[in-house]
Amino acid sequence: MRGRGSNNAEHLEANLLSLHVRVHTGAYRALPSRRKYIPKADGRQRPLGIAAIEDKIVQAAVVTVLTPIYESEFLGFSYGFRPKRNQHQALDALAFGIGSGGSTGYSTATFNPFSTRLTRIGWSASSNIGLATGELSG
Repeated sequence: MRGRGSNNAEHLEANLLSLHVRVHTGAYRALPSRRKYIPKADGRQRPLGIAAIEDKIVQAAVVTVLTPIYESEFLGFSYGFRPKRNQHQALDALAFGIGSGGSTGYSTATFNPFSTRLTRIGWSASSNIGLATGELSG
């Protein structure tokens, strides 16, 4: 299934088995994205990366395996990159919380994957903006 030719459909089962073996043995390597350019309204061109079909299959399999694992770890008020949740729902929940008086503020946290530091920025209606940095425990 490595190439992009029409021969893939004829050998679908063998190609999927080969992909399965390569993923499980650690031999799988993603193909580079195919680059296409699409015209923009102002005349410039926008680059578009097109993933190979086997890369899309592997990505979908990883999502299928990891989503149930990580979904149980998220708190109910977490909206970022979650199934059936979006930024509009997050804003609605924030507006509801502020409007109902049931919340004194909110906080956000950012994590740098190249560091072991977690930076937490918090805001509260009853206090000034605070910034605290702490070490993550493994």
